[in-house]
Amino acid sequence: MFQYKRNQNTHSIKEIPDLCLAGCKALSDVFIPNTVTKIGAYAFFETGIKNIDLPSSIVSIGDSAFSLSKNLNNVMLSYGIKEIGEDAFLSCTSLKHINLPESIEYIGKEAFKECYKLEEIELPCSVKTIEERTFSHCLSLKEVVIPESVREIKEEAFFHCQKLERANLPSSLLSNGERAFGCCINLRSITIPLSLNHLGKDAYVGCPFLSLKIETK
Repeated sequence: MFQYKRNQNTHSIKEIPDLCLAGCKALSDVFIPNTVTKIGAYAFFETGIKNIDLPSSIVSIGDSAFSLSKNLNNVMLSYGIKEIGEDAFLSCTSLKHINLPESIEYIGKEAFKECYKLEEIELPCSVKTIEERTFSHCLSLKEVVIPESVREIKEEAFFHCQKLERANLPSSLLSNGERAFGCCINLRSITIPLSLNHLGKDAYVGCPFLSLKIETK
């Protein structure tokens, strides 16, 4: 287990540096003290971590911070975190549960791509954009709750989420990018909001059971 102990002057530790424990595949547990505000890029890249509980002091998770940590099952984030970097949890193929607190303002592209066991996501009202391929190839994702704060869903945001059955498009949505819900073969129903002014090419390509409706006044 990796941890910072009190006799190591934990009060002075403000961040986990870039690449700090990258490739430590035998690492299964980690304790991060509440003095740490930032987890650097690739800090826990391709480790053996199974669970992570981040303190409320954490403000940002760097790019690829936990990517390819294929044993990671559960992530607990605390209110106070504002940013999840690009590819932060890319190919965490065992990840089943993660909470997204209302303090989060930005989730980078491909942050949860190829999290094959992730079943549901509720995005916080503080998020305005769903970036490119954020949840693409989340093969077990059945339901996603998109808040009214979201204005844009970018290219391939939910591409190839094979088990996705329900996805609400908020009445605030202005843009639905190319292939945003492409190849979601079990998607049953989508209602296009009146606010939408851009619908990308092949937005719903490969959705054989989809019933598409347009919101009425």
